Amino acid sequence: MARVEWSVTPPDAIEEVVGVLLCRENPDATRIKPSRGDGGIDVLVPASGAPRSIEVYQVKSFTGTLSAQQKLQIERSLKRVQTFCAEQNLTITAWYVTLPLTPTNETREWFLRLTEGVGFPCHWREPVTIPV
Repeated sequence: MARVEWSVTPPDAIEEVVGVLLCRENPDATRIKPSRGDGGIDVLVPASGAPRSIEVYQVKSFTGTLSAQQKLQIERSLKRVQTFCAEQNLTITAWYVTLPLTPTNETREWFLRLTEGVGFPCHWREPVTIPV
């Protein structure tokens, strides 16, 4: 498999490619076009057998080490999806932040603190873990 050099790939292209890969992995998935009303959802996957329940993928194009501003963007995305799903009477069965970045131990600890007690499983996914 060819290696993708994410650091030189335009952010919009990263988000599109990762979204397509996620849809290939999950045939029932739907990519959501970025807009003010997207609710922080880039890709949603209906939970099988559970009406109005979804898995949510938030795709970020960050490479290198996460900056404080990028962490804040992830935090805001998580809050947005929680608010949106509550307003739409949707249940989140899992939330994935998906970005072409391997976390450091410090970043992993930050993510665990961020997602602690949110009421649904939260995971960090790298595109390299998405089978094609």
